Amino acid sequence: MKKSLSRPLSVFLFAAIGASWVAAQEAPAPQPLVTFKGQVLGTDGQPVFDAELAFDWTKRMPSDWWEPAGQGFFTDKQGKFTFSTRTTRYPLTVTVFDRQRRHGATFVVNKEDSTKDLKITLEPLVAVTVNVDLPEEKGQRVDLRLVIISKKFQRIGMIEHAAPHQTLLLPAGDYTLGISDIGYRLNVLGAPFSAPRGAVAVDAPVMKPTLTPLGLTLQNEPPAWTVTDARGISKDVKISDYKGKWVLIDLWGYWCHWCVVEALPGLMKIYDEYPDQRDKFQIFAFHHDTAGKVKNISDMEAMNADNVKNLWKGRDLPFPVLLDSTGKTMKDWDIHAWPTLIIINPQGKVDSVRVGAGSEEYLIKLMGLHK
Repeated sequence: MKKSLSRPLSVFLFAAIGASWVAAQEAPAPQPLVTFKGQVLGTDGQPVFDAELAFDWTKRMPSDWWEPAGQGFFTDKQGKFTFSTRTTRYPLTVTVFDRQRRHGATFVVNKEDSTKDLKITLEPLVAVTVNVDLPEEKGQRVDLRLVIISKKFQRIGMIEHAAPHQTLLLPAGDYTLGISDIGYRLNVLGAPFSAPRGAVAVDAPVMKPTLTPLGLTLQNEPPAWTVTDARGISKDVKISDYKGKWVLIDLWGYWCHWCVVEALPGLMKIYDEYPDQRDKFQIFAFHHDTAGKVKNISDMEAMNADNVKNLWKGRDLPFPVLLDSTGKTMKDWDIHAWPTLIIINPQGKVDSVRVGAGSEEYLIKLMGLHK
């Protein structure tokens, strides 16, 4: 049976697909390296050579091949492995596949397991059929993402540019299938499913995502925003005031690592490098504080002072900053992850929405900027 997600799980799924952790206030301090060791065996009890272990996996369509999203660790001729991590998030789920990607297993380690000699047995993978019924979306193509979450609430696999109907080969176990899309058009949705040991094939629950409030307005005017304070512009400003220009609305927070390290510096770079073409675009930095500490621009500036000093070399944002201390804008727009960039075309319609940092090249091409 399909299960609706609570908001905390929705937030987790956004984090799982690569967006910034909403709750993260600062980067954790470096942790000691913890090393785990053990042996991978086949169902016949024999060592498995060249099996690969990793914490997170990815599969690029249309390939059927799982590959590590980060570092992978291989077994030797005796099936033995060693891997190390500095994570603080235990228990930690590890997935292992054989060389042919036809047998595998998931297992869980806690920090104290570093003193043990682990024994992992591979079993035949289970063919899991995934079906996503996409909503009608005004002719826009949905760039679908699928996320596989372990029962310990950790991402173990992600498929970008995924087909809505496909079969995944997974180790036996209990999972949650999460779906979203790169353009933030779909509401995050998740459903638990099981791939029982010994099963050849199973069907995951049919997923029927709905469009987000912003997804519903694609190629239409965006929802109205609420501005309780502003810097560099009147708080009565409206998006419609800027018809004829591209409007870039960056939703950020002083606490959001990728906002202040990558997304906003990227927009500052565009602002600086195309001064004679600023008549083509307008950038707004729309601040949100998940902790409720920021009530006005003065509060925001105090909280953001370290970022200005240490990350932006003493320079503050050169474009207008907006703030909604009521949280109504984020609620009405159904924002779950930061940074999120909303792009309004010169006709005043929502062109696209991008979650995460690294949109500079896309924006320069989209807006037709040139040096």
